[in-house]
Amino acid sequence: IQITNYANDLDVDIKTDDGSGGTALYFKADGSTGAAELYHYGSAKLATTSTGVTVTGNALISAPSDPALSFVSAEAATDDWKVYVAGTGFKFRNTTDSNTAFELKHDNNAVFSGDVSLNVDNKKIKLGASDDLEIYHDGSNSYIKEASTGDIILDTNSNIRFKSSTEHLLNAAANGAVELYYDNSKKFETTSGGVTVTGLLTATTKSFTIDH
Repeated sequence: IQITNYANDLDVDIKTDDGSGGTALYFKADGSTGAAELYHYGSAKLATTSTGVTVTGNALISAPSDPALSFVSAEAATDDWKVYVAGTGFKFRNTTDSNTAFELKHDNNAVFSGDVSLNVDNKKIKLGASDDLEIYHDGSNSYIKEASTGDIILDTNSNIRFKSSTEHLLNAAANGAVELYYDNSKKFETTSGGVTVTGLLTATTKSFTIDH
């Protein structure tokens, strides 16, 4: 069956029962815009455009297993990315190497398999119910900021080290010493019995007490 309308800029409409004794539009071929439009009881849901399609409302993708939405590269004509639901969550997969780049899991966690970049200055990663912790770069310096009233706690089962390139600044060992450096040379170290100073110890006052 072929339905043809030769009238310039006019449409072809298909209508049928609306479930209430009347009729409703189900399909329109718009002769003035070139769009093919699908309706649900007269309400527009999908329309073709010069660049693709426009969906009004929800789109449901259903398959026996791993329903997927593919994104095809216009240059290479390959489906470079797939978005699908499988197993534990909602996954974004690079089809070039079959790796899942990003996954939103059922337990409300997100998993990234590569780097996460914020390629703009002064945009922040914010953590906490009140955006308490901020991590950002202002164009010159990088910040780890407690924006609320709490403390910043570095907690480890091993050691904490502060370095500048290849130089040590501070080392703090679990169940051990805290070491302070000057120009990568250790100058101060805590011990089980007190402290060890390497080099001169300069005091700002002329009197101090030595406990022995």
